[in-house]
Amino acid sequence: MVIQQIPSFDPNPSLKSALDFFQEIGVQNYALIGRVATWVFLPTDRQQFTKNINLAILTKDSSKIEEAFRQKGIKTYPLPIGGVAVRENDLVVDFIDRRLDGLDLLFREAIKNARQDVEILGKIVPVVNLNYLITMKLVSGETKDDQDAKSLLMVEGLKYDDLRSMVKRHLGTGTANRLDVFARDVGLLPTRGTYKMSAPSL
Repeated sequence: MVIQQIPSFDPNPSLKSALDFFQEIGVQNYALIGRVATWVFLPTDRQQFTKNINLAILTKDSSKIEEAFRQKGIKTYPLPIGGVAVRENDLVVDFIDRRLDGLDLLFREAIKNARQDVEILGKIVPVVNLNYLITMKLVSGETKDDQDAKSLLMVEGLKYDDLRSMVKRHLGTGTANRLDVFARDVGLLPTRGTYKMSAPSL
């Protein structure tokens, strides 16, 4: 008999540890991002598996976070996109600032404009808003992030013109055009023709 280990991930211990850690060292500016953040917007049957918590942080806090872990004897790993990762016990978290990709402005804006109405583990947790989350998903070009972006495009109340303007401003025309392709795939835009901004309502 072959016994297969089914992967699983409970994000609650990691998130709780990270929130407690932030409170301990005085980090106040951050936002929940990544696949766990998509769970805030998507119904349960469309939520996808992930192996870790992703938190957007400011570049100025990155060294502070790394040093605080060092003093606790906890090893950190540099992220190639900017920031540090921790993989120890109940703390499986990427603390991301994106400075090495030149996207730290996107992350600063996302943190500043994060939602403040999401309660997790009895605490209000800043969660990146929908447009910033989709924009972040378009950065990597990975299949899983593209799939998440398409799912998020179908969230009720999405304002596509605002989203596209944000994507173009931070990621350029090419990525904005790729967003249009995704929007056509999910039926948000007509299948033919180029993108045209909606006429403002009177």
